[in-house]
Amino acid sequence: MRRDYELEVDGLCVRAAYDDACVEGVLVPILQRWTRLRDERGSRVVAFLSAPPGTGKTTLAHMLEHLSHERKDVADVQVASLDGFHYHQSYLETHWADVGGVLTRLADVKGTLETFDLEGLLGKLTELRSEESSLWPAYSRSIHDVVDDALEVSGDVVLVEGNWLLSTEGAWEAVAGLADDTVFVSADAPDLRERLVSRKQRGGLSREGAELWFERSDGPNIERLMSHHHEGRVKLRMTRDGGYVWDGA
Repeated sequence: MRRDYELEVDGLCVRAAYDDACVEGVLVPILQRWTRLRDERGSRVVAFLSAPPGTGKTTLAHMLEHLSHERKDVADVQVASLDGFHYHQSYLETHWADVGGVLTRLADVKGTLETFDLEGLLGKLTELRSEESSLWPAYSRSIHDVVDDALEVSGDVVLVEGNWLLSTEGAWEAVAGLADDTVFVSADAPDLRERLVSRKQRGGLSREGAELWFERSDGPNIERLMSHHHEGRVKLRMTRDGGYVWDGA
């Protein structure tokens, strides 16, 4: 049976639907896995959820958080997002980088690897190892910019979600080593393309404009991540209906 859930994502109410097989057969076992890990360690668990654009990664992370609060037999999960480590918009508009062999203004490729503050991310991840709580930045969808110190991170299980957390490019290679557990979600390329183009259309772009955006931004990011990433210790695959199964199932 497929059920609807109301989730709070970035301050907005988002409706999501998952079938019982996904919830009970995939999501709950992941929460149980993190609970066992926390009990064995006797301390906070930091988990990463990484996936290419279009896989519903952020909603999935908040669904795991929601389930952890709903159930009494698993540890509470708190979600934190890599998006908070985007450089501020003023920086993106005034700085350039080599992206795919082309000198590019960062604001024009917002969301790709070069538009994130790796040093800031590493510092906050390190804080989670020694401090009871840590103030993290968050990305505001209303102002399309980063808000510093917007989120107090203190959960028993902190789930950090973001496209590039398991990237193996350059200095990003070291980020995965700061996680106690890692989840990677893959998907069929045609499904991702259609989901992302449709998302841009819902945002107001024409079909042609949405397809051009995909070719310029989302498409290259998908190819780049899928070609250069650490394998997740937990491997999931997105199904065509937006659910998840164990990769290989």
